[in-house]
Parts: sequence; structure tokens; C-alpha cells
Amino acid sequence: MNKETDKKDKTEIKHNSIRRFLNKKTAKKFRNLLALVLVIFILDYFYSTIEGMKNELKDIKKQLDTINNERLLEKKNRGIIELSKENIQPIDQRFSIIIAGVKKAGSGVNVSSRIINATSLLYKNVRFTFKLSSKELEFTLPELRPGRAVPMTFRFTDVPLNDIRWGTVTYKSADIIYSMN
Repeated sequence: MNKETDKKDKTEIKHNSIRRFLNKKTAKKFRNLLALVLVIFILDYFYSTIEGMKNELKDIKKQLDTINNERLLEKKNRGIIELSKENIQPIDQRFSIIIAGVKKAGSGVNVSSRIINATSLLYKNVRFTFKLSSKELEFTLPELRPGRAVPMTFRFTDVPLNDIRWGTVTYKSADIIYSMN
């Protein structure tokens, strides 16, 4: 009986060892699997959070672009022009200006430009004001033909060249001549 009990005990010990070994191995695999699932959840959370942030940033960028475009349109509708650009800039719906150059002249600046009549109407005695920094000049063009540009040079005294970037040109009044051809 002793031999059988010893054999049974050895077999039982062997089975218990295998069970413990398998339990340790299974537990380790389970812990690794659990850790992997946890890492996947964390990565998924951060990925979705980052994607959400990207979408929110895109929305914010669109809103800022819209605000900037509205401000530029507002500036153009008010006749605000950028003096460093040598392209056509609208004064209002009827007239535009091309800044040909801004040069230092004594204690002020000379602004060379061309005023364009963008309509099909003939304007006479066209009055504008040109404001640069705190200085304002009023000028009158005797005639502005349809689709034509008239060269103009404005001299602003006591305006330092490095202080200016924007100016404002405002249409005041004119006599409109309608063609009856």
C-alpha cells in the first residue's frame, strides 16, 4: 500500500505541479492579454481624442479664415488699401486704385497711383479723400472716363515712411454723365 500511495502521491504532485505551471502560464498569458487590451483601449482613446482635436482645430481655422475674409472685405468696402501691394485694390463698387509706389520725400512720403473708373459711366468733378496715418488729403479729378485710369501723385508731409502700411481712399461725390448714344 505504501508503494501505491507513494505512486499516487507522486502522480498527484506531478498533476498539481502541471496545474500550477499551467495556471502560472495561463495567468501570465491572461495578464499579457489584459495589458495588451488595456494598451489598445488607451491608444484608441488618445487617437479618437487627437482626431477630435484635429477636427476642432480645423473648425477653428475655418472660423478664423471666415473672420479674416470678412475683415478684408470690410476693409475693401471702406476703401482701405495696402500701400505695399502694386495690384488693383477697390475703393468702392465704382472705383479702384493701383498703388505704383511709395517713396520718402523730405519729412513725408509721395504716393504714386492710378485711380480707375470701373463703371461704364463718365464722372466729372470726382472728389475723393486719401487718408494716410493721421493726415488727410482731399482731391478732385476733373474727369474720369469709363474703364480708364488717371495717374495721381499724393504728397503727405510729416508722415514717416516706416509708419505707413495702410491708407484709406474714400469717394465723396461726383457729377455723373449718362451717355445717350
